[in-house]
Amino acid sequence: MEELSEDLRTSSSALTYQILNADHFFLKDTSQTSMGNYTQHSQKQPFIITGLTGKPTINISFGHMSVEQAIPPDLINTGPRVRAFTLARQVRSASPIIQLLFYATNKTDDMMDLSSRVSPGQSNTGYICVTAHAFWKSQEIRGTCSISENGGFCLAQLRPEPAWFSPGSARSSNERRASSRGTVVELYYQTRPSPTSQCIPQDSKQWHSPTQEDTIGHQSRSILKKVGYVNLLRSPPGNPMFMRLRLGGAVIIQTSSKPLKTTDMATFYVFLSSTSQVERFILRVTVNRGLLFNTVRPSDTQLWGITLDAGRPGETQTVLVTCQRKSSITAKRGLLEVLQLDFDAREQGDPAQIQTITWRLERPGNPIRDEGTMRIYMLQRDYVGIAPLIM
Repeated sequence: MEELSEDLRTSSSALTYQILNADHFFLKDTSQTSMGNYTQHSQKQPFIITGLTGKPTINISFGHMSVEQAIPPDLINTGPRVRAFTLARQVRSASPIIQLLFYATNKTDDMMDLSSRVSPGQSNTGYICVTAHAFWKSQEIRGTCSISENGGFCLAQLRPEPAWFSPGSARSSNERRASSRGTVVELYYQTRPSPTSQCIPQDSKQWHSPTQEDTIGHQSRSILKKVGYVNLLRSPPGNPMFMRLRLGGAVIIQTSSKPLKTTDMATFYVFLSSTSQVERFILRVTVNRGLLFNTVRPSDTQLWGITLDAGRPGETQTVLVTCQRKSSITAKRGLLEVLQLDFDAREQGDPAQIQTITWRLERPGNPIRDEGTMRIYMLQRDYVGIAPLIM
């Protein structure tokens, strides 16, 4: 007995596990139990099944001995078929969109047998309509998306009202601390089958809590399931979403600091101080292949005359813009918008890249040429968050 236990203790790592008819991976487990004056290992091997190709079984072998057993269906269908993920836990008023990603497993990922589900001649194609709900106090907003019954993803977007970002003035210190964390909004969702991908939002008043009747398979109405919550935060004063470049102490170039998608247009605003004595100036703008000049738009044709030389696109493109003041009388103070320059973003193949835009300011009679650069981050897609698909 002791000799056998010693053999098992020293060779427990020789145990071999196999999962058949299933895509899977094993997790590490180092647990053991001690009995008496010797150590008897009780070895466990956790694993996760990510897909099925048949009825799954597990085979365990030790030397010339082996045992095989079917994996019960109730050990596989422990999670919901549709899973929800919050892509951002904090949502700011500058970009007021709550985004929920929904993931539905393929029917073959659920415990088969498909023949028992689909009658002969009956199509098994359709959609899962998902309605997402966000609640704050007595108010509610909804968003929908649809997923194929064969599995996949969909993204539901909810846009809170501006008042949701301003819950009111806080009186006590506890209220002020809570206010600094923003408005807490609770998120729920419900699903229903649909013959088409067009979804009509479901009313949250139609939901009900799970009952014993539902647990035995006689569910007739949708259950509202909780996803979690997000914090709505008010963006600070000013506009932190913009970056600026100052040239010559008078001309200011401004654009968005957000990453630019390949389907977007980059807009650059050119400002001049209202107290500036500059009557005429020239801007030379050089861009790489990732950006292509589109158009120039004067902000006030009565105040400024604009001439343009767009140059020829290639590895680089240089755009020459000449600005001539027509009138020096203006009632505005601060920064005067002179013009806007639009550039189209072009796909370069890299998932993420940086575009450098070079600006040169030239003024007649002034030999000094001020030059500066801006860096624009470009993405092929708008990345919001990362969601784990294995829970």
